[in-house]
Amino acid sequence: MTCPDCAHHTPAFDAATAVWSYGFPIDTLIRDFKYGHHLYLGGFFGQHLAQILQQQWHENPDLSPPDLILPMPLHPHRLKTRGFNQAAEITRHVAKYLGLAWRSDALRRLQDTAPQAGLRREERWANLRGAFACPESLNGAHVLLIDDVLTTGASLSACAEVLRHAGSRRIDVAVLARTPEPGHA
Repeated sequence: MTCPDCAHHTPAFDAATAVWSYGFPIDTLIRDFKYGHHLYLGGFFGQHLAQILQQQWHENPDLSPPDLILPMPLHPHRLKTRGFNQAAEITRHVAKYLGLAWRSDALRRLQDTAPQAGLRREERWANLRGAFACPESLNGAHVLLIDDVLTTGASLSACAEVLRHAGSRRIDVAVLARTPEPGHA
């Protein structure tokens, strides 16, 4: 599928996968997981995301499993406030189901930026300049970056730029849900 947001901002990642569209009942489950501390949903989400990824790798010989799976990082302040990183919880389960390596410390959030949810599209991209860092070399690695929801792709693209600068040769993104474009189901 083509992405209308990509016409305005070409993402720094190579491909994106979403299990569901961000609508009822998935939106409620994701909010319960993220803000209601329903951590048991991490296994449910991780299993479904892992199955979709395995299916894609099986059906398309041009796609392959990554060398490393990374979660979207939270700033230490937000991690302390929330108590857990929802992307890391999903990543942990995906890596377990797929038998692949994952790390929660290879990608860092340097700035405690304003939440993306309250910002317009252009503001989301501007909000993330300089927000992430990868302090080590990922020379030639194929990285899978995991988050809960993909809206404009600004956060994931900002991370992908940093990962590319650290030497990643391919960066794929996998999320639980993709928000639909306005006016689309």
